[in-house]
Amino acid sequence: MHMPQEPRRRARPAPGLWWVRRLAWLGLLALLVLHTGRPRAALLPPVPDAQALMNWAEAAYPAYFPGPQPTLAGPGYVYRHYPATGNYVGVAGDEVYLLGPVAGHASQPQRVGRLADFICLVTPAACAAPVDKPWGTFASAPGNTIYGHPQLRGVLLRAAWSSLEPRPGEFDLSAIERQLTAVRAAGKSWSLAIGAGGPGSPAWLMDGLGAAAIPYAFRGTPMRLPLFWDTVVQQRLALLAQRLAQAWGDDPTLKLVYVTQMTANGIEGHLQGVDMAVMKQAGYTDERWVDAALQASRAFAQAFAGKALAFEVHDVNGGASVPARILEQLQQDSTLGQRVGAAVWWLSGRVDYQAALLQVLASFTGDKYGQVIARSDQASRFAEQDYRSVFTQGRQLGLRYIEPWEYDFGTGTGTANGAWDAELKAFNDWAAAQFGRQPAQAVAAPAPAR
Repeated sequence: MHMPQEPRRRARPAPGLWWVRRLAWLGLLALLVLHTGRPRAALLPPVPDAQALMNWAEAAYPAYFPGPQPTLAGPGYVYRHYPATGNYVGVAGDEVYLLGPVAGHASQPQRVGRLADFICLVTPAACAAPVDKPWGTFASAPGNTIYGHPQLRGVLLRAAWSSLEPRPGEFDLSAIERQLTAVRAAGKSWSLAIGAGGPGSPAWLMDGLGAAAIPYAFRGTPMRLPLFWDTVVQQRLALLAQRLAQAWGDDPTLKLVYVTQMTANGIEGHLQGVDMAVMKQAGYTDERWVDAALQASRAFAQAFAGKALAFEVHDVNGGASVPARILEQLQQDSTLGQRVGAAVWWLSGRVDYQAALLQVLASFTGDKYGQVIARSDQASRFAEQDYRSVFTQGRQLGLRYIEPWEYDFGTGTGTANGAWDAELKAFNDWAAAQFGRQPAQAVAAPAPAR
């Protein structure tokens, strides 16, 4: 195959080539496992053609293959060129090749597999795998006295991206592993949320790799907010997701993964403290924000194949239109298999806060997850100062899962000490009837990258 050659340069490791090779291999492996012992001729899905393969590459990894680009032809092969990144993807017969920075600046096209190796990636519905989605009450953080609570089904564990990757490509996952010790000892499930944005993004992302950022203040503290749509930001978020999945993607007790965002606090979808005029001067548009959210969601879903995920939503740019578009496209994206649900971390029982977005959530047909806005003794945060209203609202919205604060699972001084156990049990009983006794849903989920 003779795609245009690049000038010779010293080859260097290319994370893009690694994931393509690894994903191609694991896609084939997943296919073989899923079809073991079954009539091969009857169940083998069709091999994608070159057009489908290149369309998938553009949709799944726009940072490397920003499209759409036209398909060009040479003697015995077809290819697409991406001038913005200098990359090429091509197919000769049934062999798939890469050229350009994604292939380590190699002087010749690099073979990364056959079209058949990409079946589970290009047509994931053909390789459907069961996803064990969580339901019931999880604590929103660990606590010393929560693990014996009979209504505790799991715990949300959090860490800042900067603590997990102190230098580019050098990971230290001990901030999560330390929290996992008690969770595992108690035999509980867990959820994962890694914060970025201003508080959690590593300084090297901007200072070393040149990611664009704007100044803002979060809770009165001056910070820098990396731009969600920046190519470097998206590439590094994808690499972060791959490393997290390498560590915990096969852990059956990990039930939910939140998509990391470039927002005010890096997990929730709001931009509180951000001057939108400054954001727009830096290039913000609603379309760019939606595209960035979808790209990050796809990266996390690709890494955590077979896991349920959630994207937290708030009003953006003064209204509910942007989060509504994000949720609609997440639900419609066939490559995600409806694994990425909506999260609302401001469950309060009130209907006057982000009312339009509440309506969007009420009509959203995908999975929905919630976190209570405050602990139960902060009564002014709840509708009619009644903590019970959050559980009523959760049922009305159809949330399969709620995270009360650890305070409300605790025992002894400085905790709710059982005051709301009846409400916790009632929600778990309701969620069990609605979601808990359903078999694991078979959805489109390629094998995890390792």
